[in-house]
Amino acid sequence: MFMGNLIIESIELYGQDIYYLPRTYVNRDTILNEVETSNFTQALSIRAYVNNVEGWEGQGDLLSKFGVRIEDKTTFIFSRSKFTEKVDDNAALNVEGRPNEGDLIWFPTTNHLFEIQFVEAERPFYQLGKGYVWECQCELFEYSDEQLDTGVAAIDAIETAFANSIKLVMDAGGTGAFTVGEEIVGDLYLAKATATLTSGVVSAITLTDGGEYYKSALPPTVTISAPPASGGITAFSTSTDTGSYSNPTGTGYTVGTYTTTNLTGTGSGAIATVSGVNGSGGLTVSGGDLSLTNLTGTGYSTGDVLRINGGDDNAHIRVVSVGITSPASATATVSSAGIVTDITITSGGTGYTSVPTVTIDYSPKDSRAEVKSWNASTRELQVINRTGTFNTAETITGLTSGARWSPESYNTLNNTNTADSIDQNYSFETADDDIIDFTEGNPFGSIGSVTDTTI
Repeated sequence: MFMGNLIIESIELYGQDIYYLPRTYVNRDTILNEVETSNFTQALSIRAYVNNVEGWEGQGDLLSKFGVRIEDKTTFIFSRSKFTEKVDDNAALNVEGRPNEGDLIWFPTTNHLFEIQFVEAERPFYQLGKGYVWECQCELFEYSDEQLDTGVAAIDAIETAFANSIKLVMDAGGTGAFTVGEEIVGDLYLAKATATLTSGVVSAITLTDGGEYYKSALPPTVTISAPPASGGITAFSTSTDTGSYSNPTGTGYTVGTYTTTNLTGTGSGAIATVSGVNGSGGLTVSGGDLSLTNLTGTGYSTGDVLRINGGDDNAHIRVVSVGITSPASATATVSSAGIVTDITITSGGTGYTSVPTVTIDYSPKDSRAEVKSWNASTRELQVINRTGTFNTAETITGLTSGARWSPESYNTLNNTNTADSIDQNYSFETADDDIIDFTEGNPFGSIGSVTDTTI
């Protein structure tokens, strides 16, 4: 215990504050044992000793045929007990109990991001009886479209600056504004349905598009929009049954609609419609002069008294009954071909006043991406971290903002983060006919261009 505390104190005195980023595997090739895609969603603060005194290790800056390569290396040393407390107990590591090769370390002092290449567990070599430190040998991290969503702005900015970024120009007529960092999704393979309403109950759901590429073992969730909240007024009365409130029918009213104010109770939103008045502008309820939209308002209780705002403000109504509503629900059936073939209503709900919206979860094949920037005036959307190819025939929806736009034009070859200064895909595509005769075929392939219908 004494030696462990002494090491912790030494690292606290002479070490540096760093962030440890555990790697999460998204897709992994189990045959070749390679990680295809991964992300980093945590940045855990911990103190570490930097085992360098005269600068970075490694070969430094090299000029190669592919340009300048920076091969800085360093070694970070952690107290084992502190690593357990600060990192292992707060993250799901791929190998529990120690730092993992492939995890990242952010060094704020120099704004460098390092990748752990090897973890030395036997240095010093048991002179103290057991190991008290983890020695992590690291190299400068080479970003390759990993997702960085750690919550630390300086770290997450690496993704924004270096991820492959594609620009889409959207068709006019879309709605809403995309927000930076939100996820967007296309609807090319989305199943769609509509509801039929009978006496406030969902009585049928009709599929208008079965979609594609769904999984029969994991059918999509079906969501039906909710009815108005419970507590809407369904029946009311006036006259002396409003108790101590004087002149319950009021005077000075004209035909029209009026807001209401609670005299008792906590409901809200009831709108009164006056279709006829007596000679003094009073309401003749027995003649049907006053009505309330079915289930109007929310949160009312039987016995609440409301004032109808207008005239002399003395017309009052008492709530006789209120509506109790419940949402409808349904489930989807998916065929072996991946098409939604049926929607089964499990509950028709109650209290609907208008036809609800039926929403079926997006298909696993529907493309997704992250918003890098959105320019409303030019309708230019830049995206990173695409999972597939969007199509000009679909609508793209922001899952946070609710913005909905369709692509008009695009360029899959220009990475807007490098503007053709590093990757030269667009130069090859536009100049290829001047270099090689492609009459018999294009050796560079035809996927990803400025003329196809996908991006």
